[in-house]
Amino acid sequence: MFIRDAEITDMDDLQGLFQRASLSNENDRGLLLEHPEWLVLSKEGVLEGRMRVPWTTMAQSLALPHT
Repeated sequence: MFIRDAEITDMDDLQGLFQRASLSNENDRGLLLEHPEWLVLSKEGVLEGRMRVPWTTMAQSLALPHT
């Protein structure tokens, strides 16, 4: 497995991961679902080169945001 810079084409995967991770906290889930605009991941982190994704030689990626 390799780590590479995220690309704008990774945004759908990153968005899905961000939403699943955010909603996994049972105490926050209700409020987040009432405010779905809080569950939108900005593409700024990708555009500024601040996100990485693991990548396999099989060209499969699993998006993992970092700061």
